[in-house]
Amino acid sequence: MGIDFILLQKIFPLFAKASINTLIIAFCATLIGLFGGIILALGQRSTQKFFNYFASLYIMIIRGTPMIVQIVFLYYALNLPIPPICIAILAIGINSAAYISQTIKTGIQAVHKGEIEAALVMGFSKGQITQYIILPQAFRAIFPSLGNEFVTLIKDSSLAYIIGVHEIFKESRNLVSTTYDVVTVYVAVTLFYFTITTIITTLLEHYEKNMENSC
Repeated sequence: MGIDFILLQKIFPLFAKASINTLIIAFCATLIGLFGGIILALGQRSTQKFFNYFASLYIMIIRGTPMIVQIVFLYYALNLPIPPICIAILAIGINSAAYISQTIKTGIQAVHKGEIEAALVMGFSKGQITQYIILPQAFRAIFPSLGNEFVTLIKDSSLAYIIGVHEIFKESRNLVSTTYDVVTVYVAVTLFYFTITTIITTLLEHYEKNMENSC
């Protein structure tokens, strides 16, 4: 079976509409992952054994289990009284936090110790050092990795179909069940994801260059 170009033209507007949810999931999950990653990274650096142990255990469990299992667990096992798209965002964000935390930890370690020591001499508290010195520099160092994570989560958002969220992949499955044209539909899916990720990657690279030039 070849590609039905007439069907292909009809598919793209449907994917464009479904891509709104795809981008919402990826963007919100990245924000959750960023804030969660900061907390976990600081927890791993904490001198308090409880926070250190909790952060390490969390990261080990999340990274050691499939994201689709985490989504299904939140949806069916916890039975949270929120819409499926919110559960998908929460589950994907929770997963992302474990990975982003390691990137942030690397960024924090890249901050020169001399700057921290100088801040202590000037009377900065540990909280102020973290807020004004460590995190801004760490964020600048890890920005490319955060951009890559956002692009990755655009693709990972396709797993939200398993709990009925209407995003690009869910739309493609609906089309396959009505048209029976697997080849055309999945060629369209491939082209659509590729287009979105390429555009966003280009924009992020442009922003990164501007950020480097402004420094």
